[in-house]
Amino acid sequence: MARTPVPAGKDFAYPGVGGKADVITPASTESRIICPKCSSTSVRVESDRSRVLSYMGGVPMYAKKYVCRKCMYDFRVD
Repeated sequence: MARTPVPAGKDFAYPGVGGKADVITPASTESRIICPKCSSTSVRVESDRSRVLSYMGGVPMYAKKYVCRKCMYDFRVD
């Protein structure tokens, strides 16, 4: 079976379940987390141990919180 070349920079579709086509988009659509206090993009992710989301096999799964590395402000993005 011969493959046809895909034009660069274009979205393309391939047959999925039920005859529908799944569209694959570029990964550049992701957004960055920005500190609401100082507008820095240097942010690290930590576990928010004050918010337990669920338990998996007796181990708690915590929510995420973000801490700015520049001003040390901690915040959540919901």
